[in-house]
Amino acid sequence: MEADWEWPEETGRSAYYIPNRVETGEQPAPTPQPKLLKKTAVKAPDYAGQVTQLKEFSWVDEGLYVKVYLSVPGVVKDKVTCDIADDHVELVATGTPTGTYKLSLRRLYDRIHVPKSFHKVQESKNRVILFLCKPPPAHAHDEVKEWTCLQFNGESLPFQEFPSGRQKKTNDMSAMMPELPKETKRRDV
Repeated sequence: MEADWEWPEETGRSAYYIPNRVETGEQPAPTPQPKLLKKTAVKAPDYAGQVTQLKEFSWVDEGLYVKVYLSVPGVVKDKVTCDIADDHVELVATGTPTGTYKLSLRRLYDRIHVPKSFHKVQESKNRVILFLCKPPPAHAHDEVKEWTCLQFNGESLPFQEFPSGRQKKTNDMSAMMPELPKETKRRDV
């Protein structure tokens, strides 16, 4: 069957790839070479005075600790300062090639236990990890509170400030109970 077909002759150049090409016998035009007009010195940007607020971070609630992961390019362990207070955290990383980085977490979701809270710098991963320790439960049978968010976002908190200064849930059951009907005398039928 293959022998019944007549195939066209193949030429060295196909019009399919070079449409309407006409052979003139001339040399192709030389490709133009780029010409240097002027040299100017480019200064590297100076990041020494630049301060960047860290707004993008991740966090996870791991039982007794809440971990906050911060990405800080070129972080140096000795140049990171962290101020951890009862309800807020301030972190400043200086000496990086791209300037100073600051993190401010105000109005945390719940109080933290300051003596056991700390930060860890991982220079090889360009990362700083904050370990925020939750306060121990008041009673042995109580569970550690789970954080649903890292910061208070403006809604009313389900906590009430007590004179001792500790945050506790309100356990006033009388405020939550509906009013019961008054006792009526039953008639025997």
